[in-house]
Amino acid sequence: DREGRIHEIPWDGLEEGVYDTDTFTEGATNNPEHLEAFMVELREAMEVELPDGVAMLTVQIWQRELKRVDLDITWPEGGEEHTFKQHTYIHRSSAP
Repeated sequence: DREGRIHEIPWDGLEEGVYDTDTFTEGATNNPEHLEAFMVELREAMEVELPDGVAMLTVQIWQRELKRVDLDITWPEGGEEHTFKQHTYIHRSSAP
């Protein structure tokens, strides 16, 4: 099992929704509190590592005590579009 920054977010802080680095606005009143810092860090990393790329984070309830978090990144390179996809499952009992 891999553990990353997303695993530091409390269960209730992993609010269902789709968030992307292209349209996410820091400080917006409707931002989920715990996901805001994560999205700001993700956007900053994208600006440094893949400046023309976009990262999309999708949080959904997968089962009663289980959430699925998908990270999809796309970026242009050499005239082609590249993608990276990662799926993480977080159980209520494993979240902080």
